[in-house]
Amino acid sequence: MIRHLGVLLTARCNLKCAHCLQHRHFNRDIDLALCKELLAEARSLGVVGVSFSGGEPTLYPHLNAIVDECAALSLAYSITTNGTLLDPLLEACSRHIPHHVTLSFDGVTAPAHDAIRGAGTFDRVMTTTRLLSGLGVDTYAQFTMTNQMSLDAEMYDALRDRTGAERILFVPLIHTVDTSKAGIGMDPRRLHGIKRWIQRNRALGRPFHIALGDAIIGHGEQRTAAPCGYLAGHSLFVDWDGSVALCCQTAGVAEVKNAIGSLRDDDLSRLISRRRVWVEDLKRQRAAHSRVFECDACHACLQSPSVEPAHAVQ
Repeated sequence: MIRHLGVLLTARCNLKCAHCLQHRHFNRDIDLALCKELLAEARSLGVVGVSFSGGEPTLYPHLNAIVDECAALSLAYSITTNGTLLDPLLEACSRHIPHHVTLSFDGVTAPAHDAIRGAGTFDRVMTTTRLLSGLGVDTYAQFTMTNQMSLDAEMYDALRDRTGAERILFVPLIHTVDTSKAGIGMDPRRLHGIKRWIQRNRALGRPFHIALGDAIIGHGEQRTAAPCGYLAGHSLFVDWDGSVALCCQTAGVAEVKNAIGSLRDDDLSRLISRRRVWVEDLKRQRAAHSRVFECDACHACLQSPSVEPAHAVQ
């Protein structure tokens, strides 16, 4: 049952990160009426939480209207942001407190982060995270898993102490031509090594998570079929143009054909039914150890899934 929805509000962004899958930032936004209709239908079908992303979602011109709609529908929501545009983020959070805000990091130090996101961005996102945490908004610090990422757990502890971030999230890198040009890679063995490092630190009590898709849904099932909500069947993703995809990481990426359909042609309930068939096919392919996506991270996850409890709405 779909309990969580991911929505890409806009393809606009004020940064040009080397690893970003949405790097071709067009001035395109999800239609406000379509988005409101989507949220209402999703709520009627049992969805309890929605995550907004981009691009940079604080650039979406109707963000406040969408936040108001979530409040009216009693939908928990979260925002994933680069943390550099403070005013629109604070305004949205003040209208209806989010379940959490996820701040994107690409290093636990300014040189590492700024090398990917631009000069001065580390200090800005640190300030935003501290301010939101100080205002009582739960914040998560999210890092892209690359060969270059630090595995010094104490540095992540220090970042949490400085910002007040509740959790440290890690998301797999998806290989593209741009990441190869930038020298940012993720060797499959390195990926498994990082997963083991995360698991060891979790056993020590650190709030480290590999979490995609369902950080705000309210059931605590063990995900034995996949490590993320999208493959486990809890989550669905909608791109800015209304197309419905299996995964937030690869929506709209030409190299990965994962579009299930479009809200402009079908209603959400039909697309959810279609998605179930899609996931069952993925499971069959996984059982046969075949390559399901041109994505090392997803392929590795499908072959060797971890068991991760979903996080409950507070």
